[in-house]
Amino acid sequence: MTKHIVPIIEYTDPIRKTCQLFVVAMVNKKGVGQFLIDTGASFTAISDDAAARWGIVPDASREPVEVMTAGGRIQANTANVNLIIGDIELSNMEVLVCDFNGKDIMMAGLLGADFFRRFQTIAFNKTSMELETHV
Repeated sequence: MTKHIVPIIEYTDPIRKTCQLFVVAMVNKKGVGQFLIDTGASFTAISDDAAARWGIVPDASREPVEVMTAGGRIQANTANVNLIIGDIELSNMEVLVCDFNGKDIMMAGLLGADFFRRFQTIAFNKTSMELETHV
């Protein structure tokens, strides 16, 4: 087994009294941003603002897809990116590129179940996320 330990950032919203966990990710070796750990999301997504800043161009040959989010249905494009989180590097990973509607200015993207399915074991503690995979 290969074990990966990724630092996490905990953010508590003092008004809503909610807690969110983030990791820092590098996309295409061009941009670095905070990605929400969202195990309830089916797909990994990047905000259209972050995609524009980092030169990520959605795949024009594919039709936009309709995605159900906590805020309702939205249209999203797809793109393939190289994603680095800690010592984990995923090449040519398909992600959704969509409008986050300014919901969280500090969030460049979110990690969905398509990311987490790659690992055998996932564990969290106060400061890190531990992911294990078979070699």
